[in-house]
Amino acid sequence: MATIKDVARIANVSPGTITRYFNNGSLKEENRRRIEEAIIELDYKVNTAARSLRSNKSYTVGIVVTALSSLFTSSIICAIENYFIDKGYGIITCTSMDDYKIENKKIRFLMEKRIDGLIIIPSKDIIQNLEVLKSISSENIPIVTIDNFIEGIECDSVMVDNINGTYGAVEHLIVNGHRRIGIISGPADYATSKERLRGYERALHDFNVPKCEDLIKSGGYTTKEGYEAMKYFMGLQTPPTALLATNYDVTMGALIFINEKNIKIPADISFFGFDSEEFSKILKPHISIVLQPVNGIGEKAAEVMYNRLKNSERQPAVTYRLKTSLILTESVRNISTI
Repeated sequence: MATIKDVARIANVSPGTITRYFNNGSLKEENRRRIEEAIIELDYKVNTAARSLRSNKSYTVGIVVTALSSLFTSSIICAIENYFIDKGYGIITCTSMDDYKIENKKIRFLMEKRIDGLIIIPSKDIIQNLEVLKSISSENIPIVTIDNFIEGIECDSVMVDNINGTYGAVEHLIVNGHRRIGIISGPADYATSKERLRGYERALHDFNVPKCEDLIKSGGYTTKEGYEAMKYFMGLQTPPTALLATNYDVTMGALIFINEKNIKIPADISFFGFDSEEFSKILKPHISIVLQPVNGIGEKAAEVMYNRLKNSERQPAVTYRLKTSLILTESVRNISTI
């Protein structure tokens, strides 16, 4: 079994430098890189229990997500775990089921485990848990949010460029002749859904397309609500000619309804989804999507957390924005000449 001395020898640094690395001390970036390469080469395992007793830290990061079954959240969790696997930190993952009461219990559970940091995809009612989050922040435990902000808590956030991502999708639909464009939005007070709706509205405004309230369906980010929203749109006296679903689960729900009712894409309705490249690869016809860099989101959240854990000096909170991209397929029909 490899020892600290073995790691020091391979990395060409002193054992004291290895100790500083594991205690999040200040290091030259070149030394840090060599140490991490040596850890991987030797498959070095950290004695976390002994290190915790010496440092009064748990070397554990807590993760709370809204759902474990979602491809979006599960991919993010995997990316976070992969980042920390050679950093000497363990991960405890919990789900809130998008219920703030469960979320509160899970956060308190993680506090009892003496986590050193919290990465959270907040529930739609996260504001109800402001007090417990303030207690975490007051103990200098860093918090990193993904996909939403927490008003009243100064913490880092990792988001995607929701406005421009949605704008690009709606622009593509408009250029292809669509004027009645439906959108399945998310919770009204959720930052991500507000930004995606703003991108939709901005594109309509810029191209002088009237905004119709009956073409905006807000609700939760669940498969069921995607299904019900699609049912609503197809029941309108004048259904939309194109539809944009703004997250993975509502995209899935909308497509389930379309499949059940034998609605043809794009002959009956043009369709734009969100999040997963799988839609573009598996379904026939391939579905146009706004692609989020899901692995990149997880990696960035982990990197931000790790940097906070290494640096005890408090720095202003930062919001990081990752770019989206469009995958354009035959799911959008050009009706400009019809």
